[in-house]
Amino acid sequence: MNLFFFKILLYATRAFFVLILSIPAILLLSPIQTYPSIQATESLTTGEISHAEQLLLDLAPQSAATLSDQEMALDVSDINILSRYILNLTGLSARWTLNLSLHEASLVASSSWRLTSGWIPLYLNVSSEFGTESNQLDLINLQIGELNLPQSWAAFLIQAMRTNFIATTSPRQGSKDIFSNIRSIGVEGSRLQVQMAWDPSTIGAISDQAQQFLISHQDRTRIVNYYELINEIVTVIPTSTRAISLNTLLKPLFSSAMEKSNLGSDPISENRTLFQALAIYVNNEGIEKLIGDDLAENLPQPRFIEIRLLRRQDLAQHLVSMAAITASMGSELAQLISTTKEAYDARYRSGFSFSDLTANNVGMTMANLSTKNVNSALEMQLRLASVEFEEDYMPRIGNSRDGIPEEDFAIIYNDRTSAEYQSRVIEITEIIHSRPLFKNL
Repeated sequence: MNLFFFKILLYATRAFFVLILSIPAILLLSPIQTYPSIQATESLTTGEISHAEQLLLDLAPQSAATLSDQEMALDVSDINILSRYILNLTGLSARWTLNLSLHEASLVASSSWRLTSGWIPLYLNVSSEFGTESNQLDLINLQIGELNLPQSWAAFLIQAMRTNFIATTSPRQGSKDIFSNIRSIGVEGSRLQVQMAWDPSTIGAISDQAQQFLISHQDRTRIVNYYELINEIVTVIPTSTRAISLNTLLKPLFSSAMEKSNLGSDPISENRTLFQALAIYVNNEGIEKLIGDDLAENLPQPRFIEIRLLRRQDLAQHLVSMAAITASMGSELAQLISTTKEAYDARYRSGFSFSDLTANNVGMTMANLSTKNVNSALEMQLRLASVEFEEDYMPRIGNSRDGIPEEDFAIIYNDRTSAEYQSRVIEITEIIHSRPLFKNL
């Protein structure tokens, strides 16, 4: 009897310890569910895509480089179109669904993240409610699956995210938080009203930190190598030389990439980091944007020489910028930036330019083929290392009108979804693909 009682006690004690040790797993898995709280939405229509791009343009400040006050009023349907558009661009729409709604003085954000597929799909469903009575977004409720977090826990979690992912720590910029630029947030009916200070230094610092976060240690080393090679190239150019062709840098840089690939390095990574280093130099920006202050501190600063394409500095800048963005973040984001930038120029600056758009598309094509797969990357290294003429990849769009104001663009093409505009873009794309550098690829 004593032995039986001892066994019962032993099993009970073991079960108790198993339960205690399982508490972290139970707490971790309790928010995980087998169904999404928000059903996936249909693909964006052409009209919704055009509307999203127009919304981004309307939200942009008149001068992106100047400190200014911005007032924004967005209907909740517009916010949801923008969120769907951004998720689609970043490739997250297949797994992540997001929906925002406004209720009196609060904003409710609900999302479903598909963790696994298969015969038992798992989802992380999150719903958060923000109050706006203090003219700021105050988290008042956070639910993860069936688990309601206490408000103190939720506030701690939000603060930790701001500290670790949003605040920048660059010694040049100081500690900055984009949310500190928001002056007020309010809800009026179905519209969210936001007043904020557009601070280019804060936006730039956060953008720099985001880029650095996405660049691996190996890629930073590659960027340094190409940046040092650029320094070697420009050092031997006579000081009286004011400008050089983009080919002067492309040929030796891709020759170096080809040598590294032949020695076993990944050609896709070599091409991607080459474009990143090249864009920094051509745009006369600081290399610390990509590799951080510590690594950049001991690097030589190359003498800047104006880089031109078809005798225009802006075309070279357009090409390498879009190439770097495409190689780093994908052609979808690069395409968004290209079209929005030209629409922005049409409204606020020099006007819409098909020449600029062509240079953007050449940069995207060059980067796509240079990073698509190993064989394509190697072939592009071979071709760019021996390229002779700028016209081998950059066509002269001689009959294009440049500097078209927004109102004139609307008269000629209506908008970017019109058949006339799309026909012009297709024509330019076909001309680009017929260039010797891209032929048969």
